[in-house]
Amino acid sequence: MKRYGITYIAGMFLLLLGERLGSPETSSRYILLLLGIGLVVFSLVQTIRDRPSKDKAFQYPTLFVGIGIISLIVYTLGLTSTIEMFGLEGESAHKFHVIISVLWPIFWLSGTIPLLALSFLIQNGEKHVNANRAKGHSLRWLSFAFAFASIFALNYVAKESNVRWNVSYFKTTDPGSSTKNIVENLKQPITIHLFFPPSSDVREEIRGYFDQLSHPNLIIVYADHALEPDLAEELKIRNNGHIALSVGEGDEMQSKTINIGEKFDTAKRKLKKLDSMVREKLLTLSKGPQTIYMTAGHGEFYWKADADSKKLRQISTLKRILKSNNFAVKELTLANGLSDAVPEDASMVLILGPEEEFFDAEIDVLNEYREQGGSILISLEPEGAEMKGLLSPLGITFDPKTYLSNSKINIPLQRTRSPSDVRNLVSVKYSTHASVSNLSTKSKALPSYFLGTGTLSKTKESKATTTVRSMEKTFDDRNGNFKFDNDIETEQVWDIGMAISTPVNDKESRILIMADTTWLSDVVISQSKGNQLLLNDSLVWLLNDTSSAGEVTDEQDVKVIHTKEGQGMIFYGTILLFPLGIFILGNIYIRNRQRKGVR
Repeated sequence: MKRYGITYIAGMFLLLLGERLGSPETSSRYILLLLGIGLVVFSLVQTIRDRPSKDKAFQYPTLFVGIGIISLIVYTLGLTSTIEMFGLEGESAHKFHVIISVLWPIFWLSGTIPLLALSFLIQNGEKHVNANRAKGHSLRWLSFAFAFASIFALNYVAKESNVRWNVSYFKTTDPGSSTKNIVENLKQPITIHLFFPPSSDVREEIRGYFDQLSHPNLIIVYADHALEPDLAEELKIRNNGHIALSVGEGDEMQSKTINIGEKFDTAKRKLKKLDSMVREKLLTLSKGPQTIYMTAGHGEFYWKADADSKKLRQISTLKRILKSNNFAVKELTLANGLSDAVPEDASMVLILGPEEEFFDAEIDVLNEYREQGGSILISLEPEGAEMKGLLSPLGITFDPKTYLSNSKINIPLQRTRSPSDVRNLVSVKYSTHASVSNLSTKSKALPSYFLGTGTLSKTKESKATTTVRSMEKTFDDRNGNFKFDNDIETEQVWDIGMAISTPVNDKESRILIMADTTWLSDVVISQSKGNQLLLNDSLVWLLNDTSSAGEVTDEQDVKVIHTKEGQGMIFYGTILLFPLGIFILGNIYIRNRQRKGVR
């Protein structure tokens, strides 16, 4: 590199040190700045002194050093002291600063990159450099400088607009439709304090999330624990890396916290579930607690595991989901009122897969609760209770002696397929009923799974509406041999879920009946977004509360389920089609070369 190139770079480096690293209160800052300016000016002198008087090729380095000096002048115009000297304030000052922030990198790169390229060119062959070659070389590297400078401008605009492109595997979740609905229906202000230092990568990630939750009653405040210790103490925040949600003031203030973590590597896992955590806290603060009662004592699905219980009959995940939706979950048995009356604080009653029939007194209590405007979710199981006393008044019958099966569309539970897998139904057939409203709009992307389904039917007089159906060619396996026998069995689309609503004075009784309960079990609902959304839609409809309707989003890994057809395409594509394609293209290439050689 020519001497002026080295001097120029050294001067610019000293200017960078003085501006960015030097303290304004120390003399070292000004020493570095003066040395840097001196070296840059000296490099300009060198280019003028070294060029032959009549050779235009050696005038280009002088031009580019001059452009570099102009960039320094432009940068100086953007300093706070300079803007104040011009008397600019507010929006005018901001616009001027933005213009300068975009212009000075363009000037600097347009001078520096071509200068360095020319210095190498002249050093390696000074005698062979002419005006045309120097001009062409300068223009090529000047175009590269313009392209590179556009990145600076684009980055500045993206930062100001908080637009980020994430091409990595990791992605922070966006607000789901359910969270947005909760925010839109806020009746009192909720303040969210984000305790993260300004330089935190985690802060930038969650900023993108909360920028999408704009609402007059949702106040977003960025805070630093070290700078606001009194606020942190009031909200019971011990260090950065926390989100604090609060409602009310003084002694009446209620607050909830979410621990995300200050370091990005440790916060990744929670950032993927940010939407569900924020939604849970917003629900708790925006609504009063509600109580859901689950019947017990008849062999129902239960959340507590024991040695004899089957995994498909455990619903601990369901209980956790209900609690995250601000529900208190309690048992309803003969001992606490099922033979007398449903408790007054019941928002809903769940009957999940009873193996034994209910007593007449219990049936009477539940029917009375329904007739008074109560909401009930009834999920039944093959080989379980028939529940005639509850379903007959609704014009619905359930056959617990027959499993629905599908030999083509099903899901295996184990790596090795079993004949019983035909009972593990998959469905994307949802009606337009409100209890599946959100799920029906994403039916192709979000299937629901039912691992053992009985058959539902309704009378002509019944007012029930079908909500979920089986896929085509599902048959009623009456003899239990896991195969379709056309002489005694029928292949068709069957009803899996039904809903019925009845006006009761100023209220409305809402009943949801499902021919399967495993769709709520730990094995299924923890893995299937379709089943999770089906549950959410069902709860929203049963409670007649649309303020939290919608989907909860997350970016967690989902297990990929392969089909025989899909794996077959991958197999034949990799061992046959791909090599065959390379062979054909290779032959075409060789033949073309041979033809050109003959000519």
